[in-house]
Amino acid sequence: MFVLDAEKNQLTVCRREPVTSGSGEVYQVRFQFSADWAGLKRMAVFKAGDTAVSVLLDGSCACRVPWKTLTRPGVQLRAGVYGTRGGSVVLPTVWAALGTIQEGAPGGGAVPPADQWEQELERKQDRLAGRPGQVVGFDGEGRAAAQEPAAVDHGALLHLDGPDQHPIQAITGLERELSRRLGADDAMSAVDIIKIMEG
Repeated sequence: MFVLDAEKNQLTVCRREPVTSGSGEVYQVRFQFSADWAGLKRMAVFKAGDTAVSVLLDGSCACRVPWKTLTRPGVQLRAGVYGTRGGSVVLPTVWAALGTIQEGAPGGGAVPPADQWEQELERKQDRLAGRPGQVVGFDGEGRAAAQEPAAVDHGALLHLDGPDQHPIQAITGLERELSRRLGADDAMSAVDIIKIMEG
């Protein structure tokens, strides 16, 4: 296990272990934070060569080294952490060197086994405890939430539900034009359509 100490913007490696290429989500990293980090959403970022992956830290301030950063042996693995407030980064640390990625035994590769893909997908999904038949919708703050199907308005846009704010409603005369019946004079020939497509 890796243990890293974040003292404001400094990041120090307190404990490390060797890592090998082709490994998949097996190296745990625990961060310890100074009081400067209180109230911040904390993200770890791992970098090897030109590959960088950010990971949201769990409640225990721990995560695992992403497999995507462990594909190339001989490359330096580095870690950093940054804190956000209101969606903006307010406190990034310097990079800390975790060590050189050693070459793993044959069989390791850039594509993770199927169970690791499942782990990756689980991390990307919102953990919803919905009942069968519910759908994923969004609450007033844009967070995913389980909802009854009738409660979801797929035509609604966030923060645009006031009078004349929805783009369709804001176009003056659109409903009248859409309800108008087309006559013979409105028809276009295939030649006209081709000219428009070729532009």
